[in-house]
Amino acid sequence: MRILKPKTRYICNHCGHIDVEKPNWRSRLRMIGVALLFIYMGVFTLTGTASIVQLGRLGELDNVFSSGLDIDEQESVWAHSNFYALVADFYSRFVTTEDNLYFREYVMNHTKKCDGAPDETECRIHELYKFLDTTYEYEIGTKLNARALIADNQGDCDEMAFLYITLLRSIDVDATLQCNLTHCWAIVKYNGEKTKADLTKSIWREK
Repeated sequence: MRILKPKTRYICNHCGHIDVEKPNWRSRLRMIGVALLFIYMGVFTLTGTASIVQLGRLGELDNVFSSGLDIDEQESVWAHSNFYALVADFYSRFVTTEDNLYFREYVMNHTKKCDGAPDETECRIHELYKFLDTTYEYEIGTKLNARALIADNQGDCDEMAFLYITLLRSIDVDATLQCNLTHCWAIVKYNGEKTKADLTKSIWREK
């Protein structure tokens, strides 16, 4: 396969002769370099994505840059805020079919009073928030793993927000995780409205 095709310079209207400009070795080397750069970027992106997913599954996403730091330094490094929220939100979208069915069943089992409601989805959004807010304990942790959080029945701000948005997505509700320098919460998007859902501070507020 040619890196560069000959460039047509002129076609004679009378005899049909085609005059072409053949690429020289400098052009070929330059295009090979560009091709290698794109290959490298693609491999780097794929391995980086796979690493983020694997770290999250192992419960180590919070610890990537915090090893050897005290709690204040950890907050300063990892909650450089929107970046952490972006990575955690990105990881939360990698859910297996089996896990998604488990989370959906979990939501349905704890929001049964919403069965037959005029807007079942809106009802489940509120009831799930109230259930998590009243039954889960606050405990500083380092795992962004929804199944493990359900098993432990506890979590800190980013963990609880992560759990909430993961459960909401299992019932097809759009939700994202947001953070500032010291705290994280969920943003729920439904019927054209955005609501801040902060489980560790018991805040439910339309934006």
